[in-house]
Amino acid sequence: DPEALETTAGLHRFIWDLRHSGPLSTSGRQGRGPMAVPGAYTVRLQTDNHSMSADLTVLPDPRLEGDVSHQDMELQLAHNQTVGAALTRHARAVMANQKALKKLDKYDARRDQLESLRKQLVTDNTDSYPPRMLDSQLRYLAGMTARADQRPGRDAYERLEVLKAALDAIIQDLDRVLDGMIEDEPATSGQD
Repeated sequence: DPEALETTAGLHRFIWDLRHSGPLSTSGRQGRGPMAVPGAYTVRLQTDNHSMSADLTVLPDPRLEGDVSHQDMELQLAHNQTVGAALTRHARAVMANQKALKKLDKYDARRDQLESLRKQLVTDNTDSYPPRMLDSQLRYLAGMTARADQRPGRDAYERLEVLKAALDAIIQDLDRVLDGMIEDEPATSGQD
């Protein structure tokens, strides 16, 4: 997503790190996304009254020895954007879970359900050798397929499908608990 430049007098600079927008984190911030695929791009600067554009070309890494085609990099980008979308869904689920936990009394039975779902979503790093939960597994997959210009292997696609199915199931359970909480809230009369 474009970053707004200052509108004060003087020189202002925007530096594109050749990355697409990244996934949302559980802190609510957007992270770094996958690298742009080599090719032609258009840069546009727009103000209230004017618009300027210029073409630019992103060249492939000259260190690549021809083993990676443009199609391979397009497939890698598409895969990594799909992993990023899963990471964003995961972050939103974690944030919704945390928000709901703050609203519940410690004796509310739904708290146990939410804690159980949180334990499936987030790795407990207080243990010396914690089992890797969904957050760690998704981040590992994202890192594994973004480290080098390469076509993702079949195992990366298969693992992504497994992780997306697990995430879907957790989100479905979370939605059920959250829907129950909304139904329990007293209706407001609209009068102050």
